[in-house]
Amino acid sequence: MKYFLLILSSFYSHAIDVDRIVLNQTINDHAQLFSQNEIMQLDQKVRLLKKQSHTQVGVVTIDTISPLTIDEVGIKIAEKWQLGDDQFDNGLIIIIAKSEKKIRIEVAYGLEGLVTDYHSHKIIQEIMIPQFKQNNPYKAVYNALNTIDLILKKSPEVQEFIKPKKDPSTYLPLIFIVLMILLPLLSKLFKFNISSFIFGSFVGYGLTKSLILALIIGIALAIIGFAGGGPRNGGFRSGGRRGDWYSGGSWPSGGGGWSGGGGDFGGGGASGGW
Repeated sequence: MKYFLLILSSFYSHAIDVDRIVLNQTINDHAQLFSQNEIMQLDQKVRLLKKQSHTQVGVVTIDTISPLTIDEVGIKIAEKWQLGDDQFDNGLIIIIAKSEKKIRIEVAYGLEGLVTDYHSHKIIQEIMIPQFKQNNPYKAVYNALNTIDLILKKSPEVQEFIKPKKDPSTYLPLIFIVLMILLPLLSKLFKFNISSFIFGSFVGYGLTKSLILALIIGIALAIIGFAGGGPRNGGFRSGGRRGDWYSGGSWPSGGGGWSGGGGDFGGGGASGGW
């Protein structure tokens, strides 16, 4: 029992306590990911971003977040720090958990229409994670800050990056109209089995999640004349479809205080890991 209590005590002594995290600088590098010169460069970038885009951004690195998740730690830090103005909620926080290799971008309410969850996800996945995999945390954070700055300024050079990919489902109405015109014609000219095509397309999309592959499968089955196991004139058979806390001394951070102004956060942003 004595040893169990010692182990339990050791576990909780290393568990993260968000209330103990010091959040008074632009770059709170508790995990010691950056050199002093890199901290100065990031600090300058954050302050310039606030001056030009009127957005208060902060960076927090933590050695470990155990036993919490990065999302849980993110919102706790956001609620404690309250970056941004209390009238405009224009705060944003980048949180990095070194041991867990996790990243969180926390976006205040006032910025959610500009830096959307999709933008945050893209920044983490396509800008930050590749740099972390190359063991370059400074470049990961600097490039992320630069992209956020460009998004806030609505710069043309970042529009292609932040543009959402076209959802294939938006083409479904057009495809449906075209098929309604072509299927009867194909059926007469080539003995094209419509039931087989519909069955194959549904099954194909359920298996591949691709419209193109689904249509190919549907056409193949229609040519063969298969309709759910029955012959061409046998009718369509209905059936199921698949369908850290860091405990040492404080690492040097960016110069000057960086307290929050009452910004309100509600979980907007994204998370990822390398």
